[in-house]
Amino acid sequence: MMHTALVFLVFLVPFVLGFNPFMSSCPPGCASVRCPISIGCGRCQAGYCLSFGRMGRTMYGVCLRTCKKGQYCMMGFCTNCHVTNCERCTSRSNCIKCEYNYYLYKPSSWSSDRCVSRFECEYRLKEKANRATGVCGNNRG
Repeated sequence: MMHTALVFLVFLVPFVLGFNPFMSSCPPGCASVRCPISIGCGRCQAGYCLSFGRMGRTMYGVCLRTCKKGQYCMMGFCTNCHVTNCERCTSRSNCIKCEYNYYLYKPSSWSSDRCVSRFECEYRLKEKANRATGVCGNNRG
């Protein structure tokens, strides 16, 4: 009998009083006030984008104003760019800045952007790699 009363006091009273030990304050930008400790935020306020990271073995949701390097915000979620070596993109195939030592190459309006090395830009594509702008070729980017 005493064991049952102790379980009630320790585990059930906090829930009855509105305290949930498995919930905590949500990260900044989250649409909720309280979030599950194990998964973080599940939906962001307007102007934020949901990004998932690892916390131990579990995925943890946080809201960011700008997605991480190599990602863009699509419908409220940070999504990976599909351009290899792209640092910043605005859609899956529209890269606007390549990673260090790579140059943005936009072959034509109907082709996907590419981030190429200086060697590939100058020797394979026969274009000029502009270190100042990070662009491969003239008047592109």
